Amino acid sequence: MGLFIPAKADLSADVAALQCAVTKLAALIDEHGLDVEDLMEDPKAARRETRR
Repeated sequence: MGLFIPAKADLSADVAALQCAVTKLAALIDEHGLDVEDLMEDPKAARRETRR
Protein backbone atom coordinates (compact mmCIF):
# COMPACT_ATOMS: atom_id res chain seq x y z
CA MET A 1 0.00 0.00 0.00
CA GLY A 2 1.20 3.48 -0.78
CA LEU A 3 0.21 6.96 0.14
CA PHE A 4 -0.35 9.81 -2.26
CA ILE A 5 0.76 13.12 -0.81
CA PRO A 6 -0.01 15.92 -3.24
CA ALA A 7 2.62 18.59 -3.48
CA LYS A 8 2.00 22.09 -4.69
CA ALA A 9 3.80 22.61 -7.96
CA ASP A 10 5.03 25.93 -9.24
CA LEU A 11 2.71 26.58 -12.15
CA SER A 12 4.06 30.02 -13.04
CA ALA A 13 5.92 28.70 -16.11
CA ASP A 14 2.77 26.97 -17.37
CA VAL A 15 0.69 30.09 -16.82
CA ALA A 16 3.26 32.24 -18.62
CA ALA A 17 3.33 29.84 -21.58
CA LEU A 18 -0.46 29.87 -21.76
CA GLN A 19 -0.55 33.67 -21.68
CA CYS A 20 2.01 33.78 -24.49
CA ALA A 21 -0.07 31.36 -26.56
CA VAL A 22 -3.22 33.44 -26.00
CA THR A 23 -1.41 36.59 -27.13
CA LYS A 24 -0.14 34.87 -30.29
CA LEU A 25 -3.57 33.45 -31.07
CA ALA A 26 -5.24 36.84 -30.62
CA ALA A 27 -2.68 38.41 -32.96
CA LEU A 28 -3.33 35.75 -35.61
CA ILE A 29 -7.08 36.22 -35.34
CA ASP A 30 -6.71 40.00 -35.74
CA GLU A 31 -4.20 39.61 -38.58
CA HIS A 32 -6.65 37.53 -40.59
CA GLY A 33 -9.58 39.81 -39.81
CA LEU A 34 -11.59 37.10 -38.10
CA ASP A 35 -14.19 37.51 -35.37
CA VAL A 36 -13.83 35.22 -32.37
CA GLU A 37 -17.60 34.87 -31.97
CA ASP A 38 -17.95 33.66 -35.57
CA LEU A 39 -15.18 31.14 -35.03
CA MET A 40 -16.91 29.78 -31.95
CA GLU A 41 -20.29 29.43 -33.70
CA ASP A 42 -19.17 27.07 -36.43
CA PRO A 43 -15.54 25.89 -36.36
CA LYS A 44 -15.98 23.49 -39.27
CA ALA A 45 -17.32 26.22 -41.57
CA ALA A 46 -14.49 28.54 -40.57
CA ARG A 47 -11.96 25.80 -41.34
CA ARG A 48 -13.51 25.21 -44.76
CA GLU A 49 -13.30 28.94 -45.53
CA THR A 50 -9.60 29.16 -44.64
CA ARG A 51 -8.74 26.14 -46.81
CA ARG A 52 -10.08 27.77 -49.98
